[in-house]
Amino acid sequence: MTTSLSTPPRLSSPRSSTAAGARAVLAVGGGLSAVAFVIAVVGLIVDPAVLTGAPAWIKPAKFAFSIAVFLLTLRWILSYVRGHDRLLAMLSSVITVALVAEIALVEMQVLRGTTSHYNEATDFDAAVFYAMGGIVSLVVIATIAAGVLALRQRGHAPVRPLASGADVGTPRGTPHAGPLNGR
Repeated sequence: MTTSLSTPPRLSSPRSSTAAGARAVLAVGGGLSAVAFVIAVVGLIVDPAVLTGAPAWIKPAKFAFSIAVFLLTLRWILSYVRGHDRLLAMLSSVITVALVAEIALVEMQVLRGTTSHYNEATDFDAAVFYAMGGIVSLVVIATIAAGVLALRQRGHAPVRPLASGADVGTPRGTPHAGPLNGR
């Protein structure tokens, strides 16, 4: 006697494809940030412009590099989160779009020959500065939400040692008189 299935078995669940999409968004953002970093390094090499006593392209280079590292680190941490796939996709998208916009605004201001932060010289400069403040506020809120999801995971996750106060960076059994273990 043979039985046939009315529907073929799924090879992957929609949940895992949504989570993979969230990680892909963060990877794309990290890649765009890396491209922005390369642009800023080229700017450092070919553009002798100076803003507030420093090479004009140093701030965009620092922003792009740190944002690339942040997005790729967040991608790694969120790969351990199970469930909440739609929320993770939304948070990943918000964080990525906001930070890529932040880099674009910083680089735009350098191309305009002016500073991006604490600049209220014109109405446009003030609008850019306040937009950047709103963007970073949104990123902080979304990052806190993503962090809470990561910290609530059961079992092995890269953030568990930090959350539990365990020694980080020392081999097991190695005595360590650091602030994380209360000794």
